[in-house]
Amino acid sequence: MSQRDPFNQSANDQYREDREFERQRAIERMRLLLKNVMRDKDGRELVFFMLDLTQCDTVSFNTNALTMAFNEGRRSYGLDLKRLIDPELYQLMLKESYERTRNKRISRNDK
Repeated sequence: MSQRDPFNQSANDQYREDREFERQRAIERMRLLLKNVMRDKDGRELVFFMLDLTQCDTVSFNTNALTMAFNEGRRSYGLDLKRLIDPELYQLMLKESYERTRNKRISRNDK
């Protein structure tokens, strides 16, 4: 690997462009992988469980700064994961989650 020259602006710009291109390529690859996982009902249930663990739709505030930092880091991961999910599969995942919850409530009330 060659050394970067901090005074060579055109080389620095090229380096930044290359890094950004690689980052975008990696993001697209992750989107494709996640889409393949979510094509299956079990995959959508797994992704829903992971999003639920991150508590990305809740407030991360806490009076303890370390707890709040931990909560915000977990929430940040969930938000990043949500950005990668295909919107149609996300809606299907939410619908299936609602049905699972509804079926559990119904089965508890039948006892």
